[in-house]
Amino acid sequence: MTPFPFGIFIIGTLFIFYFTYPGFWMFMIINAAFDLFQAFVMSPIFEKLDIYTLKEMNHFLLFVLMMVIAVLLFLYQKWQDTAFKLSIK
Repeated sequence: MTPFPFGIFIIGTLFIFYFTYPGFWMFMIINAAFDLFQAFVMSPIFEKLDIYTLKEMNHFLLFVLMMVIAVLLFLYQKWQDTAFKLSIK
């Protein structure tokens, strides 16, 4: 699973986040489409090319994991915005 933290997952999620930030639902919809594509289209291709193998999880759990990480990124940014606004005052 090493390609994910440094690969298209984090880059794509941050790119989507940059353009949709204040809107939670827009971020989640676009990110869900991106994660579905990665989990159910790209992941099997990577497995056939022997780039990696999913051993302990299936493609659906991979999708769920990516969505949970996306929600955590969004919540972390909201928390940072609040902390930054408080530090400015």
